[in-house]
Amino acid sequence: MIDTLMLRKQVDESPCCFAGYKDSNYIFQYSNAEYAKVVGLKHPLDVVGGTAYDMPSRTAECAALFHAQDDKVIELKKHLNIFGIHPDVDDSFRAFNHVKAPLFDRSNNVIGVFFTSKNITSKATSELSLFLRKMPIITSGKILLDSGCYLIGKDHLEIDMSNREHEILFYLLRRKKAKYIAGLLSITPRTVYKHMESLRRKFNVRTSSELRDAASEMGLVDVLPPSIFNEKTSIYLNQR
Repeated sequence: MIDTLMLRKQVDESPCCFAGYKDSNYIFQYSNAEYAKVVGLKHPLDVVGGTAYDMPSRTAECAALFHAQDDKVIELKKHLNIFGIHPDVDDSFRAFNHVKAPLFDRSNNVIGVFFTSKNITSKATSELSLFLRKMPIITSGKILLDSGCYLIGKDHLEIDMSNREHEILFYLLRRKKAKYIAGLLSITPRTVYKHMESLRRKFNVRTSSELRDAASEMGLVDVLPPSIFNEKTSIYLNQR
């Protein structure tokens, strides 16, 4: 059992734009009015009992993706921090920061997913989205996200690395050269090479090509360093 009154209070008092929770079968149990509006419904109770596939707005096109994210939250028993670009009820595309967390019963079994979403549409996120979509990468390993969704932060990495190493790996996976990375991060190419050497040791590989392959196999293409969420970086990415 879970305390539904407490959960509903958390949803109603959430500082984020949208909030709600689902059971382990993806069925909405409650949402706030803002979420109902963005998916094209008049009242939050209209959301209850349906899944993402049942929503009248174009967000239903992303239902399979949302359900895959929910499955991962339940499997890992930890939260996911996600950057997503999705169609809105008025057919415009907006950027969101989604946070999905597991719901536990008193026996510590995961019985659902609590979600919050914050609208972060801006010039910076628009520029970032353009860059990410211009750099298609094919991976043969496990791919959690697609269609404009990316995980945010080191919590989703299987290899222990510093914030700087994560930044450099992000650009290496998009085949950026050391000189480019150095200019973007305001460090020297020599410093970039030192971090690349450290990454090769941690991934137990010998070359940058093997490093990219190993990281891609782990699905790290879809994991973004938080530092790229600023206007200066986003604009720079599209100018080079």
